[in-house]
Amino acid sequence: MAAGIVKGIDVGIVGMTETLGKTWHRMPEYKHVDGPVELEEVRAILEYPVAKVEVCLNAPDKPYDKNVVDDAFMLVDENTGRAIHKSSVSDSYKIHQNSEFLDNLQFSLLEATKDDGDPAYPNICIESAGTLFGLNKAFVNILLDQFHVTNDNSETVTRLMYYNAFGGTSLATGAHNTRIVCNNTLKLAMRQSEINETLGKFKHTKNSASRMRDHLVSLTNIYVKAEAQKEALNRFAVTPMTATDLDNFVKGLFPIPVGAQSRGVSVKTNNRTKVADYFENLDDLQGKIARTRYSALQAVTYYTGNDMGNRNTDELAGYFNSATGGNKDEFNQRAFKLLDQEFIPKVDDPALVTV
Repeated sequence: MAAGIVKGIDVGIVGMTETLGKTWHRMPEYKHVDGPVELEEVRAILEYPVAKVEVCLNAPDKPYDKNVVDDAFMLVDENTGRAIHKSSVSDSYKIHQNSEFLDNLQFSLLEATKDDGDPAYPNICIESAGTLFGLNKAFVNILLDQFHVTNDNSETVTRLMYYNAFGGTSLATGAHNTRIVCNNTLKLAMRQSEINETLGKFKHTKNSASRMRDHLVSLTNIYVKAEAQKEALNRFAVTPMTATDLDNFVKGLFPIPVGAQSRGVSVKTNNRTKVADYFENLDDLQGKIARTRYSALQAVTYYTGNDMGNRNTDELAGYFNSATGGNKDEFNQRAFKLLDQEFIPKVDDPALVTV
């Protein structure tokens, strides 16, 4: 199973933990600071130089012969010579160092000003930063908002994640909510047509750094989406879930296809039972939020965070998946959409096929 953190290589820094606790990434090796993380501290851990080196093949009987592979390069940490991406890249791959994306972050967000010279975003700050997958990914979490959903004792935070991944889809931004008491993470709900407005992903090409900078010039759209999601969460928190609602909800999450055989039906049924049990019995879903649509959503994010697997990844990668997109995020969004309508659709299971 792939490790999200390579011990002794990946590092992190987390601020404001007296208020927020460990952030979603739950890094085992990190520096704790009491207030917001300073950009200089982030630069100290993220500005490791990355280089492309030629891929060479050596025959066992001629270990010193250098046979260069055409148009194939490995990405390595220049400080150690250690590969940070498992696959090769071509000559057209443009390395954008972490220092570049931190410069963009500094000037387009942290030090951005209005026409009158006042700070454009005076209330944002760096909450945490670090590396994942053996320096392959470098991330910074920007704290945008802290709030309480109606009747919920736990605080929820909205974060903008800004990260640089070497190889594949590389420079990316996106926003997500995390409920602090349980670290449940939910990316901001967006229709497909809105993704390019709020979530940007750019491959390492000649113009990608400037495209990412332009993408982050304004947080207006992200704030609009964040406020819309906050309104929906508040509405969920005062909307009761009846037994029938819950039954249709879990059936909608885990539909049994026509022709399903008994083993597949058993897996779906067990998962339905698990989410329903979280909804009814999790300690932090009791009190005034008990048996509401909000608790149903939190039961799902708890399920995806603790029970739902990711292919070739570990728990840490699962949190990254929930925050940036992937099978866990897709499942969370399905739950949100089911709850964000006047009536939860009725679902009837097909007849069981026995073999």
